[in-house]
Amino acid sequence: MEPAKHVIEKCGGLEATASACERAVSSIRKWMVTKEKRGTGGLIPADCQVILMRASAANGWGLKAEDFFPSDVVGVQAEEV
Repeated sequence: MEPAKHVIEKCGGLEATASACERAVSSIRKWMVTKEKRGTGGLIPADCQVILMRASAANGWGLKAEDFFPSDVVGVQAEEV
């Protein structure tokens, strides 16, 4: 599920993302599972977003803040929401 799948790919995969966040691979995998199946529905927890942004700067992954949001909301102005 995007954006989790996109971010995980940019970070070098499940293992690299799990290592950066100091979480189990199974926890990272849940980011790509629907909420109905007890996942996060493609969303990355806020604490991990911060960790990954810092790791991206150190590792050259090229993450941007908008990578953490679904494509249908990127660029939407606050007054439009």
